Amino acid sequence: MSIIRVACPGCGAGLRSPNPAGFNPAVVLTCPKCETKFAAGDDDRPKKKKKKKKKPAGMPPAVYWAIRGVVLLLLLGGLAFAVKLYLDNKAEAERINEVNKKIDADNAKTEEQNKRGGYDGDGPKPSKKGTGKSK
Repeated sequence: MSIIRVACPGCGAGLRSPNPAGFNPAVVLTCPKCETKFAAGDDDRPKKKKKKKKKPAGMPPAVYWAIRGVVLLLLLGGLAFAVKLYLDNKAEAERINEVNKKIDADNAKTEEQNKRGGYDGDGPKPSKKGTGKSK
């Protein structure tokens, strides 16, 4: 069995075999970095565990749900305000229509009185006296 890569037990530097067949496990190697001599097959050093990649820090669930709750309350508050404005405007329009109907009825009554030229009993009675000018 051939070994293509080995690590120096002294400094941990990695050594790669220049030969595609790899190192013979019985060959003694010299580390170019710390000059430690070791056999290619003697890798007594504990192997490093691969570190798990951490997920990027996201928003905590409590903050996420709090923001969603605030947004929902704002939307519902805006909707309630819009409905209130609509209903208030609708009620005001109905009141204005009632007042306009009364005014129209009074105007029609007044026009009818003017056509007849008489008094029908509503309001103060017109005076039959003169204009108040003396001769």
